[in-house]
Amino acid sequence: MTAALPMPSFPDRPALSWEPTREAGLAGLQAFHVPMLSPWIRHRLVCEEEVVRATLDRHGFRGAEKFIQEVVWPTYWNGWLEMRPGVWRRYGEAVESLTGHLDRDPALRGRFQDAAHGRTGIPCFGI
Repeated sequence: MTAALPMPSFPDRPALSWEPTREAGLAGLQAFHVPMLSPWIRHRLVCEEEVVRATLDRHGFRGAEKFIQEVVWPTYWNGWLEMRPGVWRRYGEAVESLTGHLDRDPALRGRFQDAAHGRTGIPCFGI
């Protein structure tokens, strides 16, 4: 048995919950909760081609072009990174190095924590 987890709701749509089954993902697609299908796409329970086809059927290319780009963009970049493993490795090394700076510099860690929690003093970054 799978547990359903709550997902964000939108005022004009009924709530959808994350149930890790293909059937639940297809039900979300049929109800056209396309922006909320990310968990099913990420776990390959619903594929990008199905989402694109449903979107085109409902909105046509002109009405859906930007959304389609957003759907296929992560797949493109995953493939790009798979062909260039050194890019991801160098990124990981840089993150590790920067994390080390946080460990050695309490003031920097404090500024990082403030930014991560929206305490920057910049209104658009507040929580």
